[in-house]
Amino acid sequence: MGNADSSRPRTAAVETETTPSPAPMPRLHNQAERLAALEALALARECSGENESPFCDVPAQVLSLILDNVPVGALLACVFVCRRWSPIAYRVLSMKGKRLWTFGLSSSGRLGHRFAKDKGCGELPAVLKTLEEVSINCVSCSSSQTGVTNASGHVYMFGGNNTGCLGLGTGVSFAGVPTRVEGPLLREFVDQVSCGEACTIFRTSSGKIFTAGGCDLAPVQPFGKKEFAIDACCGYNHFLVLTERKQVWSWGGDNYKQLGRTNSHRTYSEPGIVEITMGEPSVVACGSYHSLVVTKEGHTYGFGCSMDNRMGIPPETMRVRMPGHRYNDTWELPTLIHLNVDHARVIYACGGRKSSGFLLDNGQVVLCGAIASKDVVMLDFAPRRVVHVSVGLSHFGVVLDNGLALLCGDSSDCRLGFEHGGQCVNVPVVSTTTERNTGPWSFHVAPLCTDTAIFVQCGYHHTAVVAHHTAVEATEAYH
Repeated sequence: MGNADSSRPRTAAVETETTPSPAPMPRLHNQAERLAALEALALARECSGENESPFCDVPAQVLSLILDNVPVGALLACVFVCRRWSPIAYRVLSMKGKRLWTFGLSSSGRLGHRFAKDKGCGELPAVLKTLEEVSINCVSCSSSQTGVTNASGHVYMFGGNNTGCLGLGTGVSFAGVPTRVEGPLLREFVDQVSCGEACTIFRTSSGKIFTAGGCDLAPVQPFGKKEFAIDACCGYNHFLVLTERKQVWSWGGDNYKQLGRTNSHRTYSEPGIVEITMGEPSVVACGSYHSLVVTKEGHTYGFGCSMDNRMGIPPETMRVRMPGHRYNDTWELPTLIHLNVDHARVIYACGGRKSSGFLLDNGQVVLCGAIASKDVVMLDFAPRRVVHVSVGLSHFGVVLDNGLALLCGDSSDCRLGFEHGGQCVNVPVVSTTTERNTGPWSFHVAPLCTDTAIFVQCGYHHTAVVAHHTAVEATEAYH
């Protein structure tokens, strides 16, 4: 993903006065036609074997058509078909007016609506008014923290400030409203923020990495100088970074071997390389005490705590018993995860407190760990496709290609977006270990008025949804 750009795509060369005006492009009349056109462009480029963006040779008129007509959900579906982000996709997403909805437990100010330090209550979905005038690019949630970046590269944090993890210094215990992180980030364009329980990691457009928690907000070497970071995440107190050279780096707490490094230290203060034996890493993700790496070829590796089958690794595989630890299932080195989904490839992964989620290139989702009752299950939302998934403590959410945000799991504190009742959708669920039906599961449609959901993030007791604001009804029925 590159820098946000508010300008329209331009042609490669400036037209002269003698250049005839192009004939107007016919408009595509419905979402199905638009999505089909986008997928045709993307798949044609994918099949050509070239490494550039699937849209880089598309005529400017077609790009203008895409910008004017394609819903964000359809664009994301197309991007996932390509199994990579494209500069055009990021430009479109940055141009769209996107706002943040938060709901769930309000204590420690994690929803950003008011100062609520101690005893909180469940709050229904509401737009975060203080950030309504800026277009949101990225959001991350943890136990009691929320982080947001906007199209201008600014980063805002709110919620509990445990060990200074908000990047606002250690002099405040919480931030009840979105507060801009300044200091060394003041002159940086922040592309990504990832919140952990005791730390936060920030990635800039120049490939630099900054961390907060346990110490003042500070840059991390060698990123930004020798290594250009393209993805970053953090768990309870550990960090993973993917660089432009497709190397995975880790540092921080290693109590459960979640760093994937061979030495038996409890913590590493300096970043080190994680050896991935097969494939080219494309995505990194962290749970509280486990780590995940997805490769371009669709392989998925896990390391760290595997209690509750949170990484989907069968119990027959290599096991390291950690003396004095209450968790007996721990993997020291990256271990290939078996999800038993030979018909599709993993293109994205996310980690929760005791669970993991995986997005497949056919739009299906695989869940494992406590949230799946210690099983590995596959969810099929056909005829719709999932474009984003997030796992929290005891609930999880998905975004469909038609802009619906669906939430499932523990409904306490309004974290699923409702207090009583609400619109529900039943989704078939199959265990990939026994190949038996274990569903259907009931999903609740997040009530976002006319907004079209783009991303969903599930914290421990709260949820955040980035949505495209429209003045007319944007979401469709599930079927």
